[in-house]
Amino acid sequence: MSHTLTGVIRHISATEKAGNTDHVKRSIVVETEGEHPDSVVVEAFNDKCKMLDGLAEGETVTIHFNLKAREWQGKWFQNVSLWKVEAQSDF
Repeated sequence: MSHTLTGVIRHISATEKAGNTDHVKRSIVVETEGEHPDSVVVEAFNDKCKMLDGLAEGETVTIHFNLKAREWQGKWFQNVSLWKVEAQSDF
């Protein structure tokens, strides 16, 4: 399922290894606007990490992401995975 979120970048992490694999990940924190703003952490994996290059804190972006849940050892985890990002200037 695909979703979108528009907000201001509050943080972009460095690229790091994802667990004990050859995969890499990076996260971006976006704060929504409005009376009650929320911060959302969206993760980019592997080739999607490069999409965050050139973006900066304070910039307004639209994030396209997928929500996924998975079970591991009886516990449930939610993933918010980036598949596209558009800077405000791209509109």
